Amino acid sequence: MLNTFESSLSNLRGCSVVVKPDDVPSEGSMVPIVLRFDDGTRLQANYWRIIENGIAIISSFDHQKKYGLPGPLDAIKGLQDETSDKTITQARVDKETGDLVFEFTENLKLEVFNFTGYEIWTIQFPDGTGEYSNYVLEPRNWVSVSKLSRWCQRPMQHPTLPTEVEEEVGALVSELIRAGWKLSGASYKPQMFGNWIVELQRDGSEIRLVKDKSQYYLDGPPRDELQTHGLWRAFIDLSEFRSSLLEWVVGARPK
Repeated sequence: MLNTFESSLSNLRGCSVVVKPDDVPSEGSMVPIVLRFDDGTRLQANYWRIIENGIAIISSFDHQKKYGLPGPLDAIKGLQDETSDKTITQARVDKETGDLVFEFTENLKLEVFNFTGYEIWTIQFPDGTGEYSNYVLEPRNWVSVSKLSRWCQRPMQHPTLPTEVEEEVGALVSELIRAGWKLSGASYKPQMFGNWIVELQRDGSEIRLVKDKSQYYLDGPPRDELQTHGLWRAFIDLSEFRSSLLEWVVGARPK
């Protein structure tokens, strides 16, 4: 529930934070970082911006840019310097965009952006709860995905799996097809860590198998259904993902 998430965020008031680079390499404007709050909360984020006294001073989009300076900017170091020795006065989620906003002492603000259907920030709280950027506004996020599908440039009349995806999950997709699902689309992004999406449809329902930075998850079904079948999470082990997915498929098969 969004209210529960908002309450957990509000509990960060008074916390300090340590910023470190994530172990995922930066690429373009995507500059992965990990924020560790002193209450044990952990936030992973890819796109972000610092605002001081109402003025944007540095962001992930500035990382490694020169702008005519003697050397490239280190945006992560800038974020570390600006948040050092400061505490949070307010933490909230923007209910329109799903951005996270952290306000600090000395009129400093950190914005963590959410502008894609991919998982670009994740947060875990000390009590074991957490949230993902691509689920935080559910069910409104499904409306956005539905609209995006209208703007696909080339609908696939006879969709096939890209070679790399076929090698990785071709057998799993075949099992889903035998269970009544129909392949409706697939994409592979070698420049984005080899991420891919496989879209399938059955009886008016649509699911998406997603690989995002070497993690696998199922997108499409309602959150409570995913939680019931142990699919409300990302999987590192593909075989574990396959087992949980096929178990759900059997239970969800029309009678």
